Amino acid sequence: MSDKDLLQKHNFKFQKKYGQNFLYDPKIPARIAENCTEGEFPESGKKDEVIVEVGPGAGILTKELAKRFRSVSAVEIDENLIKIEIIDYSAKNIDYIVHLAGAMPAHMANYDPYEYLNSVIVGTLNVLEYARENHCKKIIFSQSIADILHLFGTQHPILDDVVREFPLKGDHAVYSISKNTAVNLIEHYYAEYGIKRYILRLPTIYHYHPNPYYYVNGEKKWLAYRYIIDQASKGMPLQIWGNPNATKEMVYIKDLTHLIECCILSNVDGGIYNVGCGHPLSIEEQIKQIQSRLDDLEDDRK
Repeated sequence: MSDKDLLQKHNFKFQKKYGQNFLYDPKIPARIAENCTEGEFPESGKKDEVIVEVGPGAGILTKELAKRFRSVSAVEIDENLIKIEIIDYSAKNIDYIVHLAGAMPAHMANYDPYEYLNSVIVGTLNVLEYARENHCKKIIFSQSIADILHLFGTQHPILDDVVREFPLKGDHAVYSISKNTAVNLIEHYYAEYGIKRYILRLPTIYHYHPNPYYYVNGEKKWLAYRYIIDQASKGMPLQIWGNPNATKEMVYIKDLTHLIECCILSNVDGGIYNVGCGHPLSIEEQIKQIQSRLDDLEDDRK
């Protein structure tokens, strides 16, 4: 079945917000993969580099990369494409799967609980079945911190293996229920089929994105740190409403990618891990650092 037929079979609808454009001519992906880089991997004849493909779509280029490189990690945000890849992708004896896909409250303008059930629960089951059928050794999964929010508000460390709960109200309720269910499915596949699992309980992961907004209970809001940066860059006074000493973990995207790499290289069976940097910052410290950095940039321009 051609890649175009594959997309049509699953009635895939292109989404403009993702800027989706797929290659159908098999010669083009092959040429791109062949010219990515130089060097030979001595043991397998494949190039030594580890490739990260952002937005693999239906895996058209991914399959060509996998033929030529030692390791290919593909990161896809459209959960509708995850199902297509899982059903029809032909790779066997997979070393690991990094499963970060699924609907999130922060990206949901109009509340739809079915999006959580379909993308998080059913999507994870699809991934696990693919892992089982193709003898995958390991899965890395992103869990929400919503299941331990009831333990927030103190300076005491929260253990990884505490009893998981979920909020009964708000936009994180069904989301957290879905995430907990996905974790239970992963634990079942670990116990039943021996698929090692690394479940990463993630706080906010900080990174640059051109969109400075997110959603809370369906309402569009500024990301707090982006609002601070915006106001400071305009020379506006920065105000703190609430407790200036309230602290938060500031985990950067590079910290997360390093952690995922550690999970990939680890030989243990895994478990649930609370993700943090060990150096929480207060709101006041965040504002002072943002202002200081902007002042440094202004000095550099002079």
